[in-house]
Amino acid sequence: MLSPTRTNLIYLKDRIKTIRSSMSILETKREALIREFMATTAPFVKSRDDIRASYGRAMDNLAFAIGACGENCIDSVSMATGRAIRIEIKERMLWGVRYQEIEHLIVVRSPDDRGYDFTGGSGFIEQAALDFERLTEAIFELVSYEAKLKRLGEEIRRVTRRIKVLEERLLPEMRKEAKFISQYLGEREREEHYRLKRFKEVDIQIF
Repeated sequence: MLSPTRTNLIYLKDRIKTIRSSMSILETKREALIREFMATTAPFVKSRDDIRASYGRAMDNLAFAIGACGENCIDSVSMATGRAIRIEIKERMLWGVRYQEIEHLIVVRSPDDRGYDFTGGSGFIEQAALDFERLTEAIFELVSYEAKLKRLGEEIRRVTRRIKVLEERLLPEMRKEAKFISQYLGEREREEHYRLKRFKEVDIQIF
C-alpha cells in the first residue's frame, strides 16, 4: 500500500493509464494472432486430408506395381531413384512471434528425371513414384503449418493470461488504491478547509 499522498495518486493514475494502454495493445495483438491462426487452420486441415488421400493412392499403386513387376523390380527402381532432399528452416515473425517454416526444392520430378527407364516398366510404378513425391511435398507443408499453429496457439494463450492478470488483478488493485488515496486526500482537504474557516471566525472575534 502506497502512502496516501498526491504524488502517489498521480503515479497510480499514470499507472492505470499505462495498464489500459497495454491491455489495448495486447488485445489488438491477440485478435491479429487469432485471425492468423484461423487463416492457417483451413490449409492445415486441407493438407492433412490431402495426405490421407495421397497416402492411400500411393500405397494402392505401389501394391499394383509390386503385383505387376515384383518386389525385386521395385527395389531396383527405388535404388535408382533415391536421392537426398535438401530442406531449409526459415524463421518468420508475426507480431513479435517467431515461428519456423520449411523451404525445400521441388520434390515432384518428371519421369525423365527419376533415373530409370520408365518406358520398360509398369505404369503403376510411375504413378506410385509420382504419388509418393506428392505425398512428401504435402508432408513438408503440413509440418510447416503445424509448427506455425503451435507457436501461434502458445502465444495466444500467453497473451490471454497477461490480459487476464491486468484486467482482473492489477487494474482493480490500482483503482482501489487510487480511490482510497483520493478519498483520504479529499477528507483531509475538507478538514483543512473546516479548520481554516474556524480559524478565520476566531480571528474575526478577536479583532
